[in-house]
Amino acid sequence: MTDNNQPLLRVRGLKTYFNTENGLALAVDGVSFSLFKNQTLALVGESGCGKSVTSMSVMRLLPQPPTIYAGGEIHFDDRDLLHAPEADMQKIRGGEIAMIFQEPMTSLNPVFTIGDQIVEAITLHQQVSMKQAVDIAEEALRRVGISEPRRRLSEYPHQLSGGMKQRVMIAMALACEPQVLIADEPTTALDVTIQAQILELMRGIQESSGMGILLITHDLGVVAENADVVAVMYAGKIVEYADVYELFANPLHPYTRGLLNCVPKLGGESTRLATIAGMVPSPTRYPVGCRFAARCTECQGHIREKEMAAHPELREVKPGHWVATWHAQGYESAPQTEPSLAFRRQRAKAKLTAV
Repeated sequence: MTDNNQPLLRVRGLKTYFNTENGLALAVDGVSFSLFKNQTLALVGESGCGKSVTSMSVMRLLPQPPTIYAGGEIHFDDRDLLHAPEADMQKIRGGEIAMIFQEPMTSLNPVFTIGDQIVEAITLHQQVSMKQAVDIAEEALRRVGISEPRRRLSEYPHQLSGGMKQRVMIAMALACEPQVLIADEPTTALDVTIQAQILELMRGIQESSGMGILLITHDLGVVAENADVVAVMYAGKIVEYADVYELFANPLHPYTRGLLNCVPKLGGESTRLATIAGMVPSPTRYPVGCRFAARCTECQGHIREKEMAAHPELREVKPGHWVATWHAQGYESAPQTEPSLAFRRQRAKAKLTAV
């Protein structure tokens, strides 16, 4: 078992590439992070930045070929998952590391009952009788707030609402009491009321079990309300990494600032929504220099020459705050917001949005 001072999950220099008709796609290109017990780490960024590929790489769910694990390490409980035998990975998946997939509507098998699917997951990872597995499945549904859990076990996915399906996915993921939960856009396609309920449920279970959560999302309101640490991804790389309070108060990367500026403002004068011009570059045609340079409003003069020449390395500019940009110099003299105040404003905004 991992003690509280050691990460549950440690990823170092992960490179996940795909062979495509257009060349080698560098979907994840040197990603590093650590996840600790009772911690929620949020991976944020636009679609196509490599968030989901990172999570699928941790679970080793990507088919080979076309996937190429070109480098890096994924360590869980002193085991290297990238080089573990498939038999070992089958025991880890769903047992010690569980995942809530992005679309609950398509993640459940429509021809099997809810009970069949949860019981199968339990019997694969626990040495229990069928009756015990059914009892565990019933308790798992009850734990996520599903009424009449025994009856629900005999129902099919089409008989449940979107929110109920997502609760079933959480129940299935947590039935074997994993140490790590990977939640890939767990509230996608759900209305804001159900979103709030699902996220509150996950927080409550984490508090009682101490599991680590890797939360993948593009919703900064969800991040403000739930994350402890945030890693901002862009074009296959982590460009900023910091405590959630620090990140919302003093974002240093132009992309992070752009994402925060795109959050709709409540109250005040009606203004056009902010956007980040351009699009995420194709993973088969990344530029030699900074991958955000073409969209960066601060890319001028001598900074532009640097950005076009080489990609900046992720470096620690203050304790616990890492950033990969040529623009972080002189941050000490820049006006900064008191962290707790900035965070409270963003959290209040998230709560208002969910009403």
